[in-house]
Amino acid sequence: MPQTSCFVPHMDVTGMIIEPVFDVKDRTKTFLPGSSIHFDCEEGYELEGDEWIIYCKLTGEWSSNPPTCKVLSTFEEIPPAETRMGCPYPTVDPDGAIEDIPPNDPRRSGEGFEAGSPVSFTCNDGYEIQGSSTIICLRNGQWNNPPPICRINLLAVNPVASDLEQCTDPGPIANGGVIVYYSIARARRSPSVSAIKYPVGTRLEYDCIEEYRLQGERQLNCRSTGQWSGKKPTCVAECGLSLVQPSPPILPGTKTIPGEWPWTVAIAVNERNITKFQCSGVLLDSMTILTVAHCVEKDKRYTLFFGIFNFTNGTKESFVEERKNHQHRVLRHPDFSDIALVTFYPPVRLTERIQPICLPTPISTARNLVPGEKGFVSGWELTTNDSQPGEMKMIQIPVISEQTCMEALRKKRVPLAITPDMFGAGLQEGITDFCSVTPGSPMVFYNAEAGRYTLEGLVIWRSNAPCEKRESYILMARVSSFTQWIFEKSQTQKLYLEEFFKLRK
Repeated sequence: MPQTSCFVPHMDVTGMIIEPVFDVKDRTKTFLPGSSIHFDCEEGYELEGDEWIIYCKLTGEWSSNPPTCKVLSTFEEIPPAETRMGCPYPTVDPDGAIEDIPPNDPRRSGEGFEAGSPVSFTCNDGYEIQGSSTIICLRNGQWNNPPPICRINLLAVNPVASDLEQCTDPGPIANGGVIVYYSIARARRSPSVSAIKYPVGTRLEYDCIEEYRLQGERQLNCRSTGQWSGKKPTCVAECGLSLVQPSPPILPGTKTIPGEWPWTVAIAVNERNITKFQCSGVLLDSMTILTVAHCVEKDKRYTLFFGIFNFTNGTKESFVEERKNHQHRVLRHPDFSDIALVTFYPPVRLTERIQPICLPTPISTARNLVPGEKGFVSGWELTTNDSQPGEMKMIQIPVISEQTCMEALRKKRVPLAITPDMFGAGLQEGITDFCSVTPGSPMVFYNAEAGRYTLEGLVIWRSNAPCEKRESYILMARVSSFTQWIFEKSQTQKLYLEEFFKLRK
């Protein structure tokens, strides 16, 4: 990703930049991504709003416009300069000093500093400054930042340390970039390998370009073991977005419309020149779906349909994309026998009818998978005869407790054990419509604050009894139990397919 910079922003005529210290008339000055500018107002004015710091983004733009200043409503009551609050003498690190303040300066003995006064710090040889090297006294008698500390430069004290504890550059991320924050020394390139090495304490912060979001850790730290604190994140397309926002009340069995659940995928089996609907899946990105393993057995041939609504007569519509059996690869989870990733090539084109779903986080799962919390299950019904299922359906049902689910299974004499990787959902009074929900159908939850849906469950079992009977619950795979496996394996699978099809060209 090309390196971009931010230029000096235009600010309010009564505003001033208090950090960093530079000539504001120099309009040619640039700021690297990650840099910040702190603002204040001239005497008799105050900042409007809470944003008094702006940051340079990877795109070369500031995080927001500079703040504006307004006249103080009580300006006439401001005391004269000689009675205004001053700032006390700041704490100085034992291995540092304040610049240009003589030992006998009266400010050292308690006279303090006037509002607007800058104070700059330095560190002794062998040490590097951590924090703001210059702080400024504000009108409220407080410094705008805490005094910096002096941290020992390990490479200056012990050059051998540079060969002992270094983290290898994890490399760039597609559709994003990284800002490097050094702690004690610049990175260097190892003489024996081509990889860049970063010193212990280095921090990497990642971000993505527009229309992509970060998946994984935003920040990585180089630890004393020579390892990063986590795995490199990836930039994925925006997820969980639907054309139709839910508007309660939503009743069980409500019909849906095209594009309302754009991540729901139809999986059909190809037998004797006939393509018959088999089960559902959910789109995670432009090359990956998640489904149940028993839907994609090794000895059968399948077609994946994206953006489809009516399976009876809609498979040939222009906005529907399909991928044949020879274009995809199946990977089953090694421990949970009924979860599978299907990667395919070429990637599908994301449209209003084809969108990926958001994977769950620990926070979303703790919020959504609570007994009584309602989610949406979308997919197609299995028919009792050989006909195709028709239009996609949706049902809103609540999560049920583990105890309720186990008791219902016991009553029906179903020999299934509920593990921590599962949960149950459904209505005690039974379901009168969309009862034959197919395996692989996703259960998603809407977050009104974020304006998007998150995947939490995948149908792995449902009762064969008539749906309208009481306690005909559905058993779900808890997707949050597999997110780490999904992150790791989907990337490997996609790289394999991309290389495979490139070699065939």
